[in-house]
Order: sequence, then C-alpha cells, then structure tokens
Amino acid sequence: MMLLLLLVSPCLGASSQEAILITGGSVSGAEDFQTFRSSELLLSPCSVPSLPRNNWDHVTITMADGIILSCGGSSDSCFQLSPDLTGWTEHSAINMGSMVSNVISAVIPSGAYLMGRNAGAFLPTGSSTWNS
Repeated sequence: MMLLLLLVSPCLGASSQEAILITGGSVSGAEDFQTFRSSELLLSPCSVPSLPRNNWDHVTITMADGIILSCGGSSDSCFQLSPDLTGWTEHSAINMGSMVSNVISAVIPSGAYLMGRNAGAFLPTGSSTWNS
C-alpha cells in the first residue's frame, strides 16, 4: 500500500517534506505466495520501521488529525505509526467481520471510511473505535 503524506519528523529537524510511505504487500505465484511487513519512505532521508506483522490487501491512511494508520488486510487490526516514526502500535480493531481485505478507504475531516464487498466501518477523527 502506498500513501503520499506530508512528513514532519525529528529526522528532518524543523522542516517538513512530502514523502511516500509504502507498507507491507505480497508477491504471488501459483506455488510461491510471499507476504511482507516492511515499510519504506520514498523521497525522504528518514526511515520507518516494519509493520508488527506481515500484511497485504490493506490500506494505509492519514487521518485529518495527522495520525497514520495501516488497517485491515490479513487482520482486523489497525496499527498507528508513532509521530517520531520509531514504531507501530496497535490502534484499534475494525468491526467488519471477515471483510477487512481488499478494502477501499476515504478520509474526510470527520473521520475515515473503510468499505469492503458487503460491509463498511467508520472511524471518527480522534477516536479508536470503529462504527459499523
């Protein structure tokens, strides 16, 4: 998953810059399905740690309040990237049943929507509780 974001981090000093955050993913083949937990920042001198576990078919979003979340995919969890880019912590659980992979997202000032094939959930900005 790729996310374009405005990066403000201690590794940049007092400045900010745009960067692209790439998280997780997979390479598939008939007999060789591989998944990843790596995270990488493109267009930035900063580094970012890997996700807590392998994840694919997920979304990575920036909430209106600047919180960066990586959600869904191979689990029903959302992980939050710390503001100083040093770690991911569990943020919330998504209440979408088994429909947390291959989701699409939409972020608006009041929160974020995740939509799957037959289900959806909304996370209000500033909250850690998803509403179905």
